[in-house]
Amino acid sequence: GRMAKQSPARMPSLLTKEFNLRANSASTFLSKEECISNTEPFEFNPKTDRYCCVGFDLSMRGDLTSACAVYMRPGDDHIYEITRSWIPEEQIKVNAAKDFKERDGVPYHIWATKESCGLPIFEIVEGDKIDQRVILNFIRELADMGLYPRYVGFDPWHVDDWTLRELKMMVGESNVEPIAQQAKILSPAMRKLQLDLRAKRVCCNNAEPLV
Repeated sequence: GRMAKQSPARMPSLLTKEFNLRANSASTFLSKEECISNTEPFEFNPKTDRYCCVGFDLSMRGDLTSACAVYMRPGDDHIYEITRSWIPEEQIKVNAAKDFKERDGVPYHIWATKESCGLPIFEIVEGDKIDQRVILNFIRELADMGLYPRYVGFDPWHVDDWTLRELKMMVGESNVEPIAQQAKILSPAMRKLQLDLRAKRVCCNNAEPLV
């Protein structure tokens, strides 16, 4: 018990192994401090920044859709990322009209003014849902600036056949990979990400993270 008090990360293990209690959503894998990446500004360099990997997660209904492009530079162990998120304008109104404690005071319109490497990091789209074409347009914008997506990984839930076909045409059929949201698949990657975040290797070009 004393060890769990001194180190909150030990609490889930104590509850599940010693007291035989089921862990719940309150047992977080990453601490708030670990989630904050290296926010020191960086510039896109067309001489070194040539290829990237893109991942995206579509919203279930009218909520947040997000995508992220990550790349590395020769002789540099940092991971550079360019992110983009979208939310429907109507969803902002819904959130404001209800007591969404986790979203009260979220500065969506301020986020929409921020950029990373000359690209917006957040967009408010008209209507009550997000067209899946935003992902394709994001990839085109990256290519236009000289950063070519080599691989695309995505949660297959909600991705329609047309979007999938277009993705394969853009980056190659064998370079588009569905990644199911399962602990067996995600755990090794998350453990590595945890170490990279702790070491501040992940560079997010945004002085005001979306947290």
